[in-house]
Amino acid sequence: GATAAAAVSRRAAASEVSRVEDKLPEAMRPGAWPAVDAALFAEVRDDEVLRKLGEFKKTIADTSETLKAKSMEIDWGYWRKEIATGGLVDALKKDWESLEVPTFEKELKAMAAELDESFKPFIAEAEKLEAEANKMIQWASDEAGEVQGLIDKLPEMTAEEYLSANPKVRERIEKEIEEHKWFSV
Repeated sequence: GATAAAAVSRRAAASEVSRVEDKLPEAMRPGAWPAVDAALFAEVRDDEVLRKLGEFKKTIADTSETLKAKSMEIDWGYWRKEIATGGLVDALKKDWESLEVPTFEKELKAMAAELDESFKPFIAEAEKLEAEANKMIQWASDEAGEVQGLIDKLPEMTAEEYLSANPKVRERIEKEIEEHKWFSV
């Protein structure tokens, strides 16, 4: 039935592809790249083998990069002459030309908008923390300036000047005197 016809059709198509592949120059024939299992070479100590492996990896990388950069220009006239199955090249050309290469622009914009939206709370919190940190930095800077001013004046300052500048210290000392705490630190 239908499965037998499909199998015959697949074999005919494979035979046709094989016939076409045989006419291609060796460099243009499709085929899987050999897998390079780096683990097999982990124990290798031979410099020549390692050098050849490096060259092989570089060749694969260069070839892959070259293939990515080229656009697909298909000579449909050439293939019509080479493929005996009537209408196959025209059907393939029609399918090829109807392919739409996705750009994902809309998806990328949507994803960027979604990411922006999801990060808004974090950015708002970071800005709030930054403002608080800037206030604390200003306060610490002001305090450091006051302390430095006191340090600079201290050798020439009298006890009365110091206590006038620091009312909390004066209050604590007066309380200790009232409570007869003469040796507190």
